[in-house]
This record gives sequence, C-alpha cells and structure tokens, in this order.
Amino acid sequence: MSKICFILPQFKTGGGNRVFVELANILVDERDIEIIYPKNSLEKNSFSLKKEVKIISI
Repeated sequence: MSKICFILPQFKTGGGNRVFVELANILVDERDIEIIYPKNSLEKNSFSLKKEVKIISI
C-alpha cells in the first residue's frame, strides 16, 4: 500500500485545512495517510478524522 503525506503550515480550523482532512478521510481507505504539521499554534481544530489517518506534529 502506498503512502500519501500532507504537509501543512498549521493544523487549525479553516477552509484550506478542511480540504486536506476531507481528502485524507476519503483516501485512507486505499492508502496510508499522514498529516504532518509544525507545533506553531496553540489553536485547536474541530475536524473529524478517521482513526486510520496518522497525525504527526513536529
């Protein structure tokens, strides 16, 4: 199974990030999905991600 990695400048609630989350939720049924983002904000997100999507904060 191939892997797709989304690298985001931040992972807070917003329209652009929602696109990545929705895409990740669709693709995770066929691929390994990782979302990588820096620890540059104390803001949280309210997205609903499938448990198979890996979230990595660096």
